[in-house]
Amino acid sequence: LNGRRCNTCHKGNDAVNDAGLAKSRESGFAGKPSRKENPLFCGRSECHDTALQQFKKSPHYDSVMKKGAPSCMSCHGDHGIQRSSVNIISDKTCSGCHSVDYSRQIISSIFSIEKDLEFIETNLRFLESKRADVQNELSQMEKIKSLFHQIVHVFSREEIQFTKKVVDLEITSLKNDVLMKVDVSRRMDIIYIITIIACFIIVFGLAFYVFWMLSRRPRR
Repeated sequence: LNGRRCNTCHKGNDAVNDAGLAKSRESGFAGKPSRKENPLFCGRSECHDTALQQFKKSPHYDSVMKKGAPSCMSCHGDHGIQRSSVNIISDKTCSGCHSVDYSRQIISSIFSIEKDLEFIETNLRFLESKRADVQNELSQMEKIKSLFHQIVHVFSREEIQFTKKVVDLEITSLKNDVLMKVDVSRRMDIIYIITIIACFIIVFGLAFYVFWMLSRRPRR
């Protein structure tokens, strides 16, 4: 399970080589949660409590409490846990309850935001490789990611529409800042290359001039 041990989620005592003792009540074994318990199980304070607080604002949370779905496992899986990504959401999954058009609209919005974030992250990595100061941009990126995860977990039409507007504005602002720094960095690279070439030409020219002058001196 992604390098994690069973007791990371299910608790119990992994220090003993006995299934009964390892899974005893005294060892704190949590076992398999019911479908209704799944969000609270995954959203424990030491795990994904922030995601749980966001999910509680979602109409899906009420649905889980009544019907047991859609829960965390509906998108992320149980043992083959998948990290948050637009790839774990599909109109096939959503259209079990929602219209296909609505499902595709939501997925398209999420996909668009994720592509923008990937583009910005690529450019931030470039700037970091150039030792540029991008602390403000990284902080802004974390803020946008937090809002983005809120969109993904809340899944309320009104919340999505409102939060997406905020995210779009933040992304536009951050993208402009990052691209401006990338442009400046690339211009500096060009200036550096031109300077190196100019210095080489000057040194070569001086060396050639000295050699030419020496060759013209009369021999004694």
